[in-house]
Amino acid sequence: MRLTLITVGSQGDVQPCIALGVGLKSHGHEVRVVTHADFKAAIESYGLGFSEVTGNPRGWLDSEEGLNWLESGLNVVRFYRGLKRFLAPVLQSLPSYLPACRGSEAILYCSLAIGGPHVGEKLGCPSFPLMLHPTYPTGEFPSLLAWSGKPRPRAYNLVTHFITEQTINLATRSVVNRWRRKELGLPPEPLAGNVQRQRRRQVPHFLGYSQHVLPRPADWGENVHVTGYWFLPMHSDWQPPPAVVEFLQSGPPPVYVGFGSLSVRSPVEFTRLMVSALEMSGRRGLLSRGWGNLGGIPLPKTILKIDSIPHEWLFPQVAAVVHHGGCGTTAAGLRSGVPTITIPFFADQFLWAERVMALGAGPASIPYASLTAEKLAQAIRTATGDPAVRAAAQGVGSRLRAENGVENMVASFERCLKRQ
Repeated sequence: MRLTLITVGSQGDVQPCIALGVGLKSHGHEVRVVTHADFKAAIESYGLGFSEVTGNPRGWLDSEEGLNWLESGLNVVRFYRGLKRFLAPVLQSLPSYLPACRGSEAILYCSLAIGGPHVGEKLGCPSFPLMLHPTYPTGEFPSLLAWSGKPRPRAYNLVTHFITEQTINLATRSVVNRWRRKELGLPPEPLAGNVQRQRRRQVPHFLGYSQHVLPRPADWGENVHVTGYWFLPMHSDWQPPPAVVEFLQSGPPPVYVGFGSLSVRSPVEFTRLMVSALEMSGRRGLLSRGWGNLGGIPLPKTILKIDSIPHEWLFPQVAAVVHHGGCGTTAAGLRSGVPTITIPFFADQFLWAERVMALGAGPASIPYASLTAEKLAQAIRTATGDPAVRAAAQGVGSRLRAENGVENMVASFERCLKRQ
């Protein structure tokens, strides 16, 4: 079957879809991934087809306004103020969807790939949402944008999901309907939007995280499939950088510090804080370049600057991982069985940070707004020195390593196709 996977955003949004593509291809499907040109080489290296979607929000996130938005934490008012600006490049990409998806027999699309279901409707093929976060409404916990980690009434939780959906719907509705009418020749969407229409039709949703990390709500129907994480396998011919191997072998396991593609306002000061925390904790460190190449400051001999390295290889060899609580990095850290320290900045990062702590696999998170070197040093000491934390992390890791989210998703997807 000719399948098209559409994903928009950062590496954390794209890599799980490549993993799904690899799994679907291994089951005989012809797979094309539609995303930004930056990921073309990585996609094709796994033998998958590629088509480009324009409109990457990355540029705006690196702007002063975007940095303010990323620093809004759980401030709902500040989040909604920046939402339209964030979605603007995503909406500008809509004209590129139809040519990128022609010939598809089924479409799978991630949350920011707003045009996915509409192109499926135009082409007359089924389309299915892919989610890396628990965004399907439930009474058991609130929307990610209202997350607190504290029990809330069911009615409150359901209302937060409805408000979040409708806010995004209102921010995109006029542009989407204009595109549907002028370029797709389709009628406008109903007032409630496509998301609620899909739920009424019981369209299958595939959620790429593990029930071992966040249990599946009892009020979700059979159309919601929590499959486990979608991990991308390393290339069989990949070799680690000799400098990293030498550093790992030259002393006790270091602490990994990385924040993915996340931008920070002052890379120099942020790097100095990380270095100070590692020195105060008495631990060696690996700093992933990220955030503006670490500001370009010199590092002590106990800390090594590294480029992007497969987490599957690196994380089992470190004493703990420090990161922002992004879904993908959290999954990789937990799967490795080493303690996790989270510094959440924004949105879903607070959810995953809370789940790490609830599982006992790491100390309490340190929100970016309250981060200090002293707090981080203490968290590192706890993560690396508390036997209970290490044991909990190892237990979670063993459960996640026994779970194959890609295979679970492929099996669920193929069963759903037979019922179409």
